[in-house]
Amino acid sequence: MGRSKTLKWARKNIPNPFEDFTKDDIDPDEEGNPIMQYPRNKIRTTKYTPLTFLPKNILFQFHNFANVYFLVLIILGAFQIFGVTNPGLSAVPLVVIVIITAIKDAIEDSRRTVLDLEVNNTKTHILEGVENENVGDIVRIHNNDEIPADIILLSTSDTDGACYVETKNLDGETNLKVRQSLKCTNTIRTSKDIARTKFWIESEGPHSNLYTYQGNMKWRNLADGEIRNEPITINNVLLRGCTLRNTKWAMGVVMFTGGDTKIMLNSGITPTKKSRISRELNFSVVINFVLLFILCFVSGIANGVYYDKKGRSRFSYEFGTIAGSAATNGFVSFWVAVILYQSLVPISLYISVEIIKTAQAAFIYGDVLLYNAKLDYPCTPKSWNISDDLGQVEYIFSDKTGTLTQNVMEFKKCTINGVSYGRAYTEANPLFPPGSEIKTQLTLKRKVS
Repeated sequence: MGRSKTLKWARKNIPNPFEDFTKDDIDPDEEGNPIMQYPRNKIRTTKYTPLTFLPKNILFQFHNFANVYFLVLIILGAFQIFGVTNPGLSAVPLVVIVIITAIKDAIEDSRRTVLDLEVNNTKTHILEGVENENVGDIVRIHNNDEIPADIILLSTSDTDGACYVETKNLDGETNLKVRQSLKCTNTIRTSKDIARTKFWIESEGPHSNLYTYQGNMKWRNLADGEIRNEPITINNVLLRGCTLRNTKWAMGVVMFTGGDTKIMLNSGITPTKKSRISRELNFSVVINFVLLFILCFVSGIANGVYYDKKGRSRFSYEFGTIAGSAATNGFVSFWVAVILYQSLVPISLYISVEIIKTAQAAFIYGDVLLYNAKLDYPCTPKSWNISDDLGQVEYIFSDKTGTLTQNVMEFKKCTINGVSYGRAYTEANPLFPPGSEIKTQLTLKRKVS
């Protein structure tokens, strides 16, 4: 929405809210001053920043056991004693895996950055952008607008001070919830009303519980000069991420911003997810590695045992002065066997899996059957590395609110004293035409009467 110069002017001319209160009426800091330091309303849901992308992404990739194994093989190949003819060429497969995965992760995270910019640059009344919103600012929200911060509801377009919000971004529920403005501020309608208003809000600290809030609003009664109080509960709060519905406008004061909002406290750090196939693949790699270790260990022991015997391995595989003893020869043979048997852990499988996951995401995005024509929005996979989990779903738990159809209730059939009335004609059962249904319903009326 556009900027409202009137509301901005009114906000600047609000009298000091502390001038009518003593220091005993508020919660000061250690020096006796009101606490006025709050986080910015800017949010960030990305995993990486331009500076941390390379180190963090490479670190996450080497949480994969196979990548560590292939890196060890590349390091071993750098030593000439192990007989690798071209160690640089052996590093190409791992480099390809790391680059493909990094590109895929960069594309995913860039989309999160775009969404964050859209949210942070959303225009609101009074303020230039949502990310500049400060605690204590008074904002006006219009119908179908998303709530920009955790806001205490002061007044609404409804004379009773009620408004409706959609909370599906918080708890997944699509049914609208009623929120009520404070009684003491329900008469606020214009910027002039704001300029004449003085109040102080005592609030609990930010926490992640979406269903509880405790606060208190204080104001001085002009009639007798006494300070009055009104409690504030979760029913008087509009949480960030909700959407205002069926209400022309609502006005409130910003309570929590940025990382202090409940939706951000519940979101936490964006995790790095792994699909079921990836976890099972890592387990299979561990089993193959155990078998590989056994084979290499046996090879090293055998080569060490036969070191001093003539006509054996010592004369076929001579390592010079480094393998001057049976123990040294067995140790070197162990690592040579690791390089020779490395095909037990197929690196080509990981390259294929990364390419397939990237292609799957492209197919999902371009699937015409998954396209939403009403919203003009395609099916957009947000985590490419877990798209294969769609084929692993066994159970679906759904919380049904309302009816599953068009919420049209029609009388079809009933039983009175064991006698069945009506034929329950439906589109799925076209054995009885609609005309016969009308006759049975008329018969029912005569029978009941």
